[in-house]
Amino acid sequence: MTSTPLAYILKRLKEEHDLRAKRSPDEWWVTDLCLCPKKRELQLNYPELMTWEPDPRLIHAVLLHYGVEYLLEAYYISRNWDAQIEREFSKRINVNGEPLTVKGRPDIYATDLYGPACEIVEVKTGRAGQEIPHPHHVHQVRYYLWLTGAQTGWLLYVLPDRLCEFRVTEPFTDEDVINAMRATEAPRYDWECKYCQLKPFCAVASRREGK
Repeated sequence: MTSTPLAYILKRLKEEHDLRAKRSPDEWWVTDLCLCPKKRELQLNYPELMTWEPDPRLIHAVLLHYGVEYLLEAYYISRNWDAQIEREFSKRINVNGEPLTVKGRPDIYATDLYGPACEIVEVKTGRAGQEIPHPHHVHQVRYYLWLTGAQTGWLLYVLPDRLCEFRVTEPFTDEDVINAMRATEAPRYDWECKYCQLKPFCAVASRREGK
């Protein structure tokens, strides 16, 4: 079989997308808690929409993201910490008497080999000119603190015009998580419909555009 570097990269990215596209009604990802609840509903009801559509701009951002993760792994190893890239965590929680599972993959999960310290890092890339940090990014880190038990979270922005980091130390509580899972108002943020690839199939987005 003939292969090239680009073919390998595209194959790996598609495999990663297909793995993340698998959804289960009794599982919630941390990103589900941060973004529009209607999006999760559409993904569950119409799995056919979860196809991989390679976009060079998105691939560029993903590859940059991977590069930063490996640098952060080296940073923690140099401090005699154990660092894991995108380790998957899960936690069971009861919502209205129903046991559900919350899952998440912080970009970096690091633990001090000689002490109890534990940190997570979430990396964000994107366009220049953003007002940061975004509330939903901060929420994502707080959910990861709840999920992993880490004491400290770092929100690291790698943007064309800025490299900034924000320290987050307050985890969400079980009650916060349950409230987010129960939320039905869609979208959570006014800007979500504009950037959602599922917008053509969403009645909520159609009604909002019709106003």
